[in-house]
Amino acid sequence: MSRKDHSIGEKPNREILNAFVDGELSPSQEAWVESCAKKDPEIESEIARFKLLKNALAGSALITSNEKISIAEERKTIGCRQIAGGVFATAAVIVLFVMAFLLGYFSSPDFEHWARDRHQDLSGQNFVVSDLEYRPLIAAAISGTLQAPDLTGSKLYLVDLSIGTFDRDDAIVMHYRGLRGCRVSLLVTPLRDNLKLQRDETEEQSPDRTGTKKLVSDFWNGERFRFALLATGMERKRFDSIATYLKLEGERNLPSPNDEAQYAMQQVYAQSTPCV
Repeated sequence: MSRKDHSIGEKPNREILNAFVDGELSPSQEAWVESCAKKDPEIESEIARFKLLKNALAGSALITSNEKISIAEERKTIGCRQIAGGVFATAAVIVLFVMAFLLGYFSSPDFEHWARDRHQDLSGQNFVVSDLEYRPLIAAAISGTLQAPDLTGSKLYLVDLSIGTFDRDDAIVMHYRGLRGCRVSLLVTPLRDNLKLQRDETEEQSPDRTGTKKLVSDFWNGERFRFALLATGMERKRFDSIATYLKLEGERNLPSPNDEAQYAMQQVYAQSTPCV
């Protein structure tokens, strides 16, 4: 006889009480169990114990289920974070790469390095200084015109003037030679607003085509142009007198010799030694 077929009048056992609590009995059997519980406190207590136990188990199962859902959601969140983090890291690498590429592409080449290279190229060439008279020459470039400075006060004579290119701009390159082995270059390029150079005078050892020579250089900005003055094997004092003269001359387009600066160059030259 099944638990659901117990005759009314019998005392319900634990199996029937468990089925009662689970709602598995027929209506007549439920009524019978309820009637028995009213008459027998032990049955009522047992039913209460089953309900409490099942509620506790149901709560535990609910908590376990919630924990599983929470863990699954947490894993999903962590996975999403990992994916998002990976995407962000990849994007950051791409951004850094693009920035580096753009900076490398659009940044200006080193003006000083370029000027030194051009000076060394010209210094390695042979020029004949035959005319000791200064003849004003105007260098006409797209960015403007500039008079080739008169450096005869320091016994330097213009032997080469050319219009080249630097950083997608035109550049004026002037090279002077002296009677005692001096080689001086003056290089000029347009001054851009975003390429302001503030450099003090520098003196360093720099190799040229004939060996290791003493290279003296100075870089400065004017109103329209930036300048590079370089000399090989020249005494610093003499070089400074030339740089001072050029800075006083500025960016003139017409002959306008500065008598005081020319005289100062002559005085320094008279006390200088030959270039090496």
